[in-house]
Amino acid sequence: MRRPSFALLAITLTLSLVACPRSTTAAERQTSGSQAITGDTVTGVDPAVEPAPGKVVGKATAEGSQSVAGSPQRPPAPESSAAAAPEAASASADVVRSTQEKVKAEAQVVKPAPVEVRPATAASTPMRPTPQVTAEARRPAVPVTQASQAKPAVTEPTVVKPSPLKAASAQPVQSKSAPAKSVPTKSAPPTPAPARPAPMITSPVETVSAPVASKAVEPAPVKPAVIKSVQKPAATHQVAESRRAPGPLQTGPAMRGLWVDAFGPGFKTPGEVDRLIADARAMNINTLFVQAVKRGDCYCNGSLLPRTEDPAVPAEFDPLADVLTKAHAHGIKVHAWVIPTAVSNRAVRYPVTNPEHVVNAHGEGDEQDWLMRNSGGSMWAGNDQQLDIGHPDARRYMVDAIQSVAAAYNIDGVQLDRVRYPDPSGTVQDWGYNPGAVAAYQAESETTETPAPGDARWTAWRREQVNALVSEVSGAVRSARPGTVISVAAITYGAGPRTREAFASTRTYAEVLQDWPLWLADGNVDLVVLMNYKREAHAGQARDFDSWNRFAKSVKAGGQVAAGTALYLNTAQENLVQVRRAVEQGLDGWVGYSYRTPELGVEEGRKAGDKAYRELRSLLVGESAARH
Repeated sequence: MRRPSFALLAITLTLSLVACPRSTTAAERQTSGSQAITGDTVTGVDPAVEPAPGKVVGKATAEGSQSVAGSPQRPPAPESSAAAAPEAASASADVVRSTQEKVKAEAQVVKPAPVEVRPATAASTPMRPTPQVTAEARRPAVPVTQASQAKPAVTEPTVVKPSPLKAASAQPVQSKSAPAKSVPTKSAPPTPAPARPAPMITSPVETVSAPVASKAVEPAPVKPAVIKSVQKPAATHQVAESRRAPGPLQTGPAMRGLWVDAFGPGFKTPGEVDRLIADARAMNINTLFVQAVKRGDCYCNGSLLPRTEDPAVPAEFDPLADVLTKAHAHGIKVHAWVIPTAVSNRAVRYPVTNPEHVVNAHGEGDEQDWLMRNSGGSMWAGNDQQLDIGHPDARRYMVDAIQSVAAAYNIDGVQLDRVRYPDPSGTVQDWGYNPGAVAAYQAESETTETPAPGDARWTAWRREQVNALVSEVSGAVRSARPGTVISVAAITYGAGPRTREAFASTRTYAEVLQDWPLWLADGNVDLVVLMNYKREAHAGQARDFDSWNRFAKSVKAGGQVAAGTALYLNTAQENLVQVRRAVEQGLDGWVGYSYRTPELGVEEGRKAGDKAYRELRSLLVGESAARH
């Protein structure tokens, strides 16, 4: 019997080692199992930080806090789950290589079978992408779109799903001869292996011009899809609007106006006036209603009224004169907007010290004051004190003051505001009880009794005092400056009537005692600007807006009517809808309240006035026209 050669024994030992790999030690298992996969459970990391596919990973605020300028960003590629290659197979390979080197010289013909390392087949359990380390730091950035709008626009969260991962690169590399066991651990991430899964790709964002809030569309399962802004149901009467389309103020209507109030910045300094004129030109405005008389004083230097003590107005500066000079240089008309009745307000932050101011000369404390009272004796209608229209001396003072403004300044018109009684505490008008006014009524009615608020004769008499004020102002202004347009800012409470007879049942006529259709019919006013302050988002108010426009057009006689809209109650898109509808209904003009608060977002403090004005301008005149 021949003795086996040393070479044959070495070969036999080598084959046995390959066929029967040694068991791994506990320490080796601790090292090798840091990110191994058992079944479909990922171990070695905290699963709570992994956003599941399709989960919302981005959220936009009402102002678009996640809007993206420039090209969309890609999210960082997730770390490969195959980064921790099993190490059990490498231990067996080390023994094989050592033995082969010793017998290489003696056994050149027979070689050990190589250890074959293959990726798992597609039939293996699919692998999840490795979870990010923290929920926020590793979260993909999701671009979103936002519609241009001032109401809190609700931008819905963007939903992003990762692109499908290739099976070959998504599986861990395993040893066919020695699969490693899964051991949970919190050790540091191991060195990545060459095989990496494909990164998630966020689909590009296509911005779609839409008048309402945008909504994200999920990408298709395989091919990256385009995330578009999807139009939500619009407010009542709202239609899709292209930013490049001509706006309703680009060519018409005949009057395109803005109210410029004195309750904040607007025309109180030379710089504000320059900005006002530039903004008016950009919006194609041809008429400015500038609040010259606010509360018994004038934002001017040349009338019978005392000059305003508003600290925002520089000494010696004449705001009305500056507006007139600069507006007329560009063909823009200026109407002096006056409130003849209001004289004091509790919210005013500066003292009224001029002894000639009516609130000091004929206000509370004077034996024969001119202040309005209600049937209970109160002199305050909310925060305001007002002159009583029924007091003969008070009404004469109002007429003379307004006439002096028309005589001193080259104004194009005078607009009367709040030519009415204050809102009653109930449904019956209970204001007008200044002793001088009651005495005048008693003298004309040949009675000594104090009338009750609901007395029909007393109600008719007070309404006639309003009519008389309008008529007397109209005559005085036309006498001082012939050709001056006389207008009123008219009340439109509730729904508009269908006929002139039905107007007598409206709150405008019955409660605040204003009969503006009569003023048009008599020719005492040339223009009625409806204070048609309605919220377009409320269907009922949108209908009321239309009903008052229709009624005004039906009773304008030889005069003109314009829709005055509340910019501050509506978003830019809703304002566009109302302006367009007023023009389509055939009114003679449009006036927006106000230049200082051009949309709801400004009124609520969510948006800067400059930005809101630019957005509104681009809608009302068209984007291309606004640039010139």
